Amino acid sequence: MLKVILAPVDGSNYTKITEDYLIFFHKYWDSEIILQHVIDIIALEGPFFHDLSGAISMEPLVNFTGKIKELLEEQGKIVLENSCNKMREKNVPCRLFLDSGIVSEEIAGRAKIADLIIMGKRGIHAKFGKEKIGSTAEGVLRRTPASVLVVPDKYIEIKKPLLAYDGGKVAKKAMELAANFCEKLSLPLSVVTVNSSSKAEKILEEAKTYLTPFNLDVEYIPLEGSPYHEIEQIVKQEGFDLLVMGAVGHHFLIEMIIGSTALHLLRKLDIPFMLCR
Repeated sequence: MLKVILAPVDGSNYTKITEDYLIFFHKYWDSEIILQHVIDIIALEGPFFHDLSGAISMEPLVNFTGKIKELLEEQGKIVLENSCNKMREKNVPCRLFLDSGIVSEEIAGRAKIADLIIMGKRGIHAKFGKEKIGSTAEGVLRRTPASVLVVPDKYIEIKKPLLAYDGGKVAKKAMELAANFCEKLSLPLSVVTVNSSSKAEKILEEAKTYLTPFNLDVEYIPLEGSPYHEIEQIVKQEGFDLLVMGAVGHHFLIEMIIGSTALHLLRKLDIPFMLCR
């Protein structure tokens, strides 16, 4: 099911939480773990250095950027080695990749060989902004072909998962992943759909037909109203600690690459969030 898991690491607190979830997933799925650190070329070739090139001659600038690149490469190797050491302490084998480029694009590129990406909601620059989700995480979600588990800045033991299901093609993949996940861990599964009462009944009946063969304790929850508001409220009120849903909703042409509902909930909820492709 989850043979290969990719984890982008940057040495931040979110990396530490990512490592904890990697150890957790490896325990149950014996997944191959790939650790990736990306040297951001914008840090080397961005506006600062472009403006600086007009102030000093080319040769000193080349020497300066070369040294910065060396420092970033050395820092990247240390970040990877630190994460790898934590994996080794728990007998979790891993492969390391030090890449260079636009961070979200490099992660999405590596994800072509992965079944799942586990990454922090934010990263090393979290303290410099107030955004609820970092630009790298959002960029990866818009580009990657793989499912993504986005984790908060604290480790939460998963005991009460919620599947948000709308009957769409991607939601069916989310349901399969959620069912296998809960069956593997002997966890209950709650399934929520937000629609008019007649449509919600039909969608949940479809989910029940699919989930019946699994050895699961399933609760089905029909709600009416705004998917943004209703899912956010039920997560908070009922204490769900994992939300699983499709990365895009049923109306793909409206929501495009990542669904507006998914993005809204990512910004509002501080629990692990699994977005499926």
